[in-house]
Amino acid sequence: MKHEPLFELWEDDAKLFEQMKEQYQSEEERIFFETMRYKEQDEPAYSNEDLILEDENEDLVYIVRCSEHEYEFGSGELGHQTKFYVDSLSDMLNTNLADVGVTSMQGTMLDWLRERNYKGVRYDRNLALM
Repeated sequence: MKHEPLFELWEDDAKLFEQMKEQYQSEEERIFFETMRYKEQDEPAYSNEDLILEDENEDLVYIVRCSEHEYEFGSGELGHQTKFYVDSLSDMLNTNLADVGVTSMQGTMLDWLRERNYKGVRYDRNLALM
């Protein structure tokens, strides 16, 4: 019997998940994308989900999933001085961090996560489930 997800993926994220299946650069990347797909389809984060906290990395970057597929991310410098909201994982991962002032790194959030090999990403902090 096939499992029916609770929520339908947004088109951009559905394309992202399918595209990434063919090009995972590490086991940690595979885990990240498979877990995020599951979460977006079956595990709402109505009270937010802290994926990365700013005090757990040297760049002070944080990522929070809101609802099913929306994300807040930014830099924790000066108490979340830099903060952005996007409608999809795809939008967040394609954001150039230097262009929006999150870090000085010239690259996207996907580049930043890959450079760290997804170090610090936690999948057990969905406040709606705690």
